[in-house]
Amino acid sequence: MSAENLSPACAPRAELALQSLPIQLETERLVLQPFRTSDAKALATSAGVYSVARYTLGIPLPYTTAAAREWISNLASRQLAGHEQMYALRVRAQRPAVKPQLANNILIGGISVSLEREHFRCEIGYWLSEPSRGHGYMQEALRALIPALFEANLQRIYGLCFSDNQSSQRLLATLGFAREGCLRGHIWKWGEACDATSFGLTHKRFQRIRKAYQYSY
Repeated sequence: MSAENLSPACAPRAELALQSLPIQLETERLVLQPFRTSDAKALATSAGVYSVARYTLGIPLPYTTAAAREWISNLASRQLAGHEQMYALRVRAQRPAVKPQLANNILIGGISVSLEREHFRCEIGYWLSEPSRGHGYMQEALRALIPALFEANLQRIYGLCFSDNQSSQRLLATLGFAREGCLRGHIWKWGEACDATSFGLTHKRFQRIRKAYQYSY
């Protein structure tokens, strides 16, 4: 196809530069920051349960402290290569703690940002420990992270949910992601081909819905 036949949507544009993603973010109740080696035991305990491992791709069951420590030690090289950013979720210091099971500053979950730089997009994944559910923590964390990802010049953020994971799908819908369809047999999990439901949010859509969906400015 010659240059003169390109449609406006396909015509060359000024090159975007993908900016560095934030290392740490803080919300009213949470801190999003890198995983630490000292998180290994808490990571294995909170993520190594059926309700977490069932709906994630990289968490084994059972999950040993040694395996968690190895995973954390390998994070730096992947992040340095610019392919991935991982955030540990911690409850900020509060008095009294929200629940006895949620002591201040402990690890309660994680968020992954897998970058596809060539196309200025990323896939997000997330999990929460069982005691931390029902408090709106993940919604709060993503409301802070998503604007920061778009500020880094990403043009699209998407998430793939197991099609039977209704809570994850509700979360993305609450955040303004559009349901894009079902991918049949897309994920191989524990010897079974599982359907995945795709949700996406483009930069243009985010700009339109930001106020209505109560994102910060």
